[in-house]
Amino acid sequence: MSITKQTKKMKDNAHIAWLVDEGAISYEENVIYAERAFIANSILQWCTKRADEKSLGEEEIRVYLKTLRFFIKKKIDLCWENGIITASAKKSAPTSGGSDDICSSMET
Repeated sequence: MSITKQTKKMKDNAHIAWLVDEGAISYEENVIYAERAFIANSILQWCTKRADEKSLGEEEIRVYLKTLRFFIKKKIDLCWENGIITASAKKSAPTSGGSDDICSSMET
């Protein structure tokens, strides 16, 4: 299958289309780059399932999408740990010049 047909097929899936639009999936000639797409897609699927079950509201979904955008732009890291989405980032401490880990969790 040609890269053009593959990318058209990817864009037919709403999650994949969002990931392409946000830059999590890109392609150049016959190579597809998707370094952070697997985790981002798993979180999108989790959000969709929770929204369908009415256990996530619109504002909560917006927060998850904003968090995913930070992840895609490599401003934070996200991972699944025992069914919990964990976010972490490095933040410079102005007084010491070092860095502190900032972590938060979103329970599933």
